Amino acid sequence: MDPITSILGIAGIGMSLFGSIEGAATAKKSAAISSNIANLQTQENQQRQLAMQITGRRNQMQTIRTAQQTAAQAKAAGVNQGAQFGSGVAGGQSQIASQSSSNLTGENQQLQVGNAIFGLDAQIGVDKMNLSSLQGQQATYSGISSMGSTLARSSGTASNIFGNLFPGNTNTPGNPITNIMNSSGFSVGGA
Repeated sequence: MDPITSILGIAGIGMSLFGSIEGAATAKKSAAISSNIANLQTQENQQRQLAMQITGRRNQMQTIRTAQQTAAQAKAAGVNQGAQFGSGVAGGQSQIASQSSSNLTGENQQLQVGNAIFGLDAQIGVDKMNLSSLQGQQATYSGISSMGSTLARSSGTASNIFGNLFPGNTNTPGNPITNIMNSSGFSVGGA
């Protein structure tokens, strides 16, 4: 093998190894960015959940205020008509309390459903971060595998290249390298 072919062979092995290493590093960075995005989405959902809870509490307070105002107006109307001791006023007060209670129950149920949805979103975010981490590990192991494959495929070529660059070291009788590799660079057994 001439020196130019040897140099090109070494360059090819080096480029293949470099590509494998950089590909794994880039995939790992990509996984880290995906994990960060999932983390930010989780934080964003936490803020949405907080806003939902604040709105829910405000709605509950408004429902109570409205019930109190409506009850006071109904009682005032009954007093103005001279019926404050009649069953109509008591029935109206009961109806207002019942409707207010029903409204508060609905708002509580909406808050529970909203909290459950945000809980599921949080778990999805955790799973996305775990997946990104696993993808980064997979990229690293894939890069290592690719490097190993490149080295395994290149071992015969490298032996020939180095044998041609340093001919005095590989073709001497009794040399263990001569006993292990044949002239084509393939393993044939030996010492």
